[in-house]
Amino acid sequence: MLARALAQETPLLLLDEPTASLDIHHQVRTLQLVRELLVEGKTVIAAIHDLNLASQYCDLLAVIVSGEIIAFGPPRSVLTESIVEQAFDATAVVFDDPVTGSVSVRTLASDPSSCERDAHIHVIGGGGAATPLLYDLQMAGYTLSCGVVQTGGRDAETAHRLDIPVQTVDPYASVSVSDKEMAESMICDADCTIIADINIAEGNIKTIEAAAKSNQLILVEDRPLSERNDAGKKGERLYGSLHSRAEITTLRDARQTLNSLTAGSPQNHNTLSGYQSPSSSDSIWVNSYRMVYQLCLWPEIAS
Repeated sequence: MLARALAQETPLLLLDEPTASLDIHHQVRTLQLVRELLVEGKTVIAAIHDLNLASQYCDLLAVIVSGEIIAFGPPRSVLTESIVEQAFDATAVVFDDPVTGSVSVRTLASDPSSCERDAHIHVIGGGGAATPLLYDLQMAGYTLSCGVVQTGGRDAETAHRLDIPVQTVDPYASVSVSDKEMAESMICDADCTIIADINIAEGNIKTIEAAAKSNQLILVEDRPLSERNDAGKKGERLYGSLHSRAEITTLRDARQTLNSLTAGSPQNHNTLSGYQSPSSSDSIWVNSYRMVYQLCLWPEIAS
């Protein structure tokens, strides 16, 4: 179908769910081919259901609900938790994909069988790394606290949105000795502390030091330390000392790891499910049943 459309050599290409029924490899390959049409000055509009592919490959997105555009712009401004909730009536976590660098969307599917757990979890985050954990663990019934994170950052905003107690510092400010003492108090009050997959730097190293006070410790590692350690040998030694006593997990398996550590906690059935996304060259319509993402960047606009 795509080959026949390209053979017409038109300046505008309309695609209706070009990645439907394709495996992952051919989804990506198809959208890479479409993306290459930008070089030729073509405009592409496509209807796609995969939000993450849309974020990765499209320049502009339009969200349409009941025939009305409720959001339009670059993926980072359009794919927000509030817009996804408004369009899909679903709770979602939006964060930066560490591999592609694009915005990624994950939906949280709740289960009526979930219940409150008699466990308090403290989450150390930064740069948005704690956000998916906060959503997922709160829906699993855990009592949460968070910090130290930057005021106005994604983790802080998520904590405020979920009414989770959070300790913050000013943007770009280093964690002080008094901040560390407060963090240690919050960590000691928790049954378990989770350090998200954060970058380690001089500015937050006191928060990492505070984690040594934790009763139980989980380290989330989706990237090797070498890719996120900006504190040199000091960061290596500190993280290594925590690594030797901690449970190691990934973002996807963090809840399961936590369940195994919290004595007597029932197995949670909530899921943090990946939501895939579409892609597009100049323009793409991303049709998601109740919403349509329109990705439009005409050559004359791009120039």
